[in-house]
Amino acid sequence: MLLADGAEWIWRLAADLFPDSIQIVDWYHACEHLAAAAKALHPDDDVAAQRWFRQRCTDLYKGEIHKITMRLDTAGLPEHAGYFHTHQRRMQYQACLEEGYPIGSGTVESGIKQFKGRLTGAGMRWSRAAAENMLVIRGAVMAQDFDAL
Repeated sequence: MLLADGAEWIWRLAADLFPDSIQIVDWYHACEHLAAAAKALHPDDDVAAQRWFRQRCTDLYKGEIHKITMRLDTAGLPEHAGYFHTHQRRMQYQACLEEGYPIGSGTVESGIKQFKGRLTGAGMRWSRAAAENMLVIRGAVMAQDFDAL
């Protein structure tokens, strides 16, 4: 399983390195794009933009991306529609959750900050081997599994 934002370079790497992976666009990033599309559709009406955004969030969650792209295509907003066309197969959030996959990268990003905090203190310098060993130790401490390690 690969969970990432919509950056093109990530998906190129995924195609090369993990061609058979389940790929998911991070929910938060998809919602950011949806909010930008809502604003582009209704630049002078915040209430209408917010209403459209809320309605389309439900469609996004259900994987009904065509309901989003149809309106954006009709409105002549290819820069917004293209994102959803490109990532449609990666935006099946309800199905992913039902299969037990996460749809947001927040917990992973938080975990990375924990490791980063331990490895990048003032004056710290690590060889690759030492950093890899420390990652194992730090992971065991965070998982409360250090004694078993």
